[in-house]
Amino acid sequence: MVHTQIRGTFVVSSIPFSDDDLINQAFHDCYYSFLLFQGNSGIYTHTS
Repeated sequence: MVHTQIRGTFVVSSIPFSDDDLINQAFHDCYYSFLLFQGNSGIYTHTS
């Protein structure tokens, strides 16, 4: 799965959890969004 941040824009290109696990999905997205947002400029990609 690839998370891409472009100048503060956070995009999730795939669903990290099963469809019925929306709480964990939301947490995961917010967690990575928080990490990617700190101290980064330009384009940053995290693959897991």
